[in-house]
Amino acid sequence: MRSVEQQLQAAIALASPLDPLDLSLRESRGCVAAADITAAYPIPSFDSASRDGYAVAAESVSGATAANPVSLKIVDVVNEGYSSDTPVASGQAVAISAGALMPEGADAVLAETSVQDADDSDEIAVTDSIVDGSGVTKAGSQRHAGAVVVPAGTRLGDRELAAVATAGHARVAVHPQPRVVVVTVGDELVDTTRALTAGLVHDSVSVMLTASGDQAGATTFRGGPSRRDEATLARTIEDQLVRADLIVVVGEDDGESEPGDGLVASALKAAGCEDLEYCQLEPGPAIGLGTVGEDEIPVVTVGRTPLSAFVGFEVAVRPIIAALAGRESLFRPVVRANLTDALASKSDRRQFIPAIVRLDSAAPRAIVTVLDEPADEAALWLFRANALVIAPESATSLAAQEEVAVIRLDRE
Repeated sequence: MRSVEQQLQAAIALASPLDPLDLSLRESRGCVAAADITAAYPIPSFDSASRDGYAVAAESVSGATAANPVSLKIVDVVNEGYSSDTPVASGQAVAISAGALMPEGADAVLAETSVQDADDSDEIAVTDSIVDGSGVTKAGSQRHAGAVVVPAGTRLGDRELAAVATAGHARVAVHPQPRVVVVTVGDELVDTTRALTAGLVHDSVSVMLTASGDQAGATTFRGGPSRRDEATLARTIEDQLVRADLIVVVGEDDGESEPGDGLVASALKAAGCEDLEYCQLEPGPAIGLGTVGEDEIPVVTVGRTPLSAFVGFEVAVRPIIAALAGRESLFRPVVRANLTDALASKSDRRQFIPAIVRLDSAAPRAIVTVLDEPADEAALWLFRANALVIAPESATSLAAQEEVAVIRLDRE
């Protein structure tokens, strides 16, 4: 039996980043950049006006003052998105909008407050001198061509994709979102689209874990429910190999004296899994990890109840998804918080206990309250938890106000 740390190390070792794909920006949303994304050209790519005003040659208004204004003739007007075909010579100006391309011959932009209208409507009187480059955003002043804009390992969301587009890319090399298949096991399970009859229950765990997989950055499929029959479950697992980068089997049961003696383990062995290893935690049963198929697809087994399945996913499945996706950060953040109430703990197993963590202005750090709810009703209350309290194997009890480690479920 492995420790939790040993199981996590083994899981991450199985999960190399998926081979990069060249995807459109829309298709790459949620994926991880496989290489540094660099500026395809200088940003901005041209000299532009940084303010509304008049594009001029700075030397043509040298010495201008309110007492001795310099008269310039307006030879063109250029707005953002357009260009001027008229070069600016000495004694001339082009009326320009912020963001517009600087006309040839101009090297500065006079602010509107530095000019007065002359008697001739095509002329302005300049009352202030200006230096070369004033009022101009130079090409490449934000990023030079080839500069790293988005580093490798970055998950591409809305703001990251805006940066990629600004850098001049319509497509990008990314590690694709892992394909995760969730296989639930139970003769009593039926899809939520079916009406219930006596003795049957809706397969809410597969709904939960499919959503959990998607939230973790995977493309998640439901591969069950499968009957509690070794041959049927083995065939179900084998059928999913063609579309899976990771398989999660939800069906471990506490009823077996040894985790490897159960139906799930025997079905996996029949499907070709020869390296299934377990780690024990609470809520149980033990979490299994192995590989299946010629491509050695990672497979994780978790408990069949909503609570044990959820904890198993957070502890073992989520880090594998992150590793397959090529992310640098594989785990949710862990913070320190003080318990509001005393907590009993099993001394031989690490416990992960749903809780609510919050800030308290009167406390030196965050406080956390364990959700004292019936485990068999977890599907009805787990949504309230925003944290998992970690109780170490060595603890038999934790006192009120004791500092504990807490996994934040509301943060990536």
